[in-house]
Amino acid sequence: MFDTSHIIEKHTSPVSHYELREELIKSILTAIDNRFDYCDEHSRGIEKFHSFLQITLKHMAKSYGMTGISEYWLSDRGDGRWGLIDVVWVDASKNPIVAIEIDNNNNKSAIFKLMFVDADLKIWVYYGKPHRMRKLHSKNIVVISKRRVYS
Repeated sequence: MFDTSHIIEKHTSPVSHYELREELIKSILTAIDNRFDYCDEHSRGIEKFHSFLQITLKHMAKSYGMTGISEYWLSDRGDGRWGLIDVVWVDASKNPIVAIEIDNNNNKSAIFKLMFVDADLKIWVYYGKPHRMRKLHSKNIVVISKRRVYS
C-alpha cells in the first residue's frame, strides 16, 4: 500500500531512543490514511477539512506514545526562510520523530520544510490533482496521495 523502502533502513533515530520499525511505520501510515477518510466524511470545505485533519493527526500521536504539536516552528526550511510544519510528533525529550505536511496543492515550501526538519518519518499528505504531485522518494518523504470524496 505504501512504499516505505527508502526509510526502513533507518531503524533508530539519531536524536532519540525511539525506534521506527517497519511495522510501526506502516501502522502510522495506515492510521493516517484512515483518519483522512474520516475527516473527509465529517468536514466540509477546504479550510475546515485541513484544520480537522491537522487536529486529528496531532491527537493521534498519543496512540504511539508521542506528543503531537500543531504548527511546529522550523527556523530554516532550507531556503533561508522560517516555516511551520502542520503536525510534528515528538518523543519525551522533545525530539521530532514524525513530521506531517497536509496540502491540496503542489506546494514546494511544504517539501522544503519536510526535507529540512530533523524527523525520522516525513509524511506529505497530498489531496490535490495527482498529475501535479512531485517525485519525493529520493528525498525520504513518504507521500499519502488521496482524493476527497466529500467536499
